[in-house]
Amino acid sequence: MKRNHFALTALATALALAQTSALATNGYFMTGYGFRSQGMGVGIAYGTDSLSIVANPANIVNTGMRGDMGVGFFNAKRFVRAGSYAQDNPNINNPGFGFDGATTSLRDWFIMPEMGMTMPLTESLHAGIAFVPNGGSTVYPYNYFSYNAVTPDVPGKGATLGGDLMQLLVPITVGYKINENHSVGAALDVAAQRFRMYGLGSFKTFSSTFGVPISSDYDHLTNNGFDYSYGAGIKVGYLGDFLEDKLSIGLSYTSRTYMTKFDKYKGLFAEQGDFDIPANYGIGVAFKPKKNLVIAVDVSRIQWSSVAALGNRGREPLLAWRIPVRGKIMRLVGYPPSMIPHLLPVTITVWVLAGKIRPSINWG
Repeated sequence: MKRNHFALTALATALALAQTSALATNGYFMTGYGFRSQGMGVGIAYGTDSLSIVANPANIVNTGMRGDMGVGFFNAKRFVRAGSYAQDNPNINNPGFGFDGATTSLRDWFIMPEMGMTMPLTESLHAGIAFVPNGGSTVYPYNYFSYNAVTPDVPGKGATLGGDLMQLLVPITVGYKINENHSVGAALDVAAQRFRMYGLGSFKTFSSTFGVPISSDYDHLTNNGFDYSYGAGIKVGYLGDFLEDKLSIGLSYTSRTYMTKFDKYKGLFAEQGDFDIPANYGIGVAFKPKKNLVIAVDVSRIQWSSVAALGNRGREPLLAWRIPVRGKIMRLVGYPPSMIPHLLPVTITVWVLAGKIRPSINWG
C-alpha cells in the first residue's frame, strides 16, 4: 500500500509542479531569486541586491540600504503522453489501467512578483527581509487518468485534470561583517503555501475495480479546493573574499521547513498530508579577474528524498541530466527512471549577459 500511495503522490505532484525548462527551475525552486540572479543562474557567492539574501543570508553585508521590487512573467509549456502515446511507437497498445492519451497544459504563463529590503544597523550589523515565490501549476483539458469503468466517481476524458501549488518564502535576515573579508548571516525562513488537486477521481475506484489500494483516505484525495499550510525553517550562510576581492566563496544551508499539513489532501500526500519544504545547501564561487567580468559557479543540492510526498531515496544512486530535444523540449535522461522526472533538480546552464559569464551547476 505504501508503494502504491507513493506512486499516486508522485504522479499528482508531477502534475502540479512539472516544468520543462531546465534553465528556469530546480523542481519547484528557482535557480535564482531576484532577476539578476535568475539571469546568472547563481547567487551564493555573488549577490548585489536585497533579494540575494534568499540564496545566501551573508550577502546582506554587501547590499547596503536599498529596496528592490519586480514582477516576472514566466512561460512554461507543458505536455504529457500516457499509455500508448508514451511509447516510441504510438501504435503499441499498452495503456496500463486504461490511462491513455496526450494533451498540453492550458496554463503557460505565470506572474512572479518579488520584493526585498536591506539596511545597515551598524557598520558591521545588517538586517533585511525578502518575499519570493515558488511553485507550479498545470491544467490539462484531457483527463488521461480516466478509464472505461462504469462509476460516477470516474471523470470522463473531457474532465479537467490539474494541480496548483503556490509558495511564499519570507527570509527575515541578519548579517554580521566579522572583518573586511569575512561575513556570516542567518535568517528565519517563514513560509506559506496553498495547494489544490482535481481530476483524480479514477483513483478512488482502484481498490474495488483492480484490487489495488491507492490511498488511506479517499475522501481527502482530490477535488477539495484550496488548502493552506504554514511553517518556518532556518537559513545560515558565509561569504569570504580573497585575492584582493577577486575571488569570493559562499556557503549556504537551509534547514527543512516544517509546514502544517494539507488536511484536505491527507489521502493524496504521504504521511497524512505532510508537505514540508526540503532542506538544501550549496557552495558558490565567484571570480572577478577584471572589471565588468564575473565568472560564477554554484553547486547545490536539494534533499527532495527527505520529504515523503516528493520522493524517496530508492535503492540505487541516480545519475541524470537534461538535454535539449528539437530546441524546445527538455528531456530527462537517467538511470533508474524517476517517478517525478521534472522534479529532479539537474541543470547545467551557461548564460552570457552584458559581457558577464555566469555558469551554474546543480544536482539532486
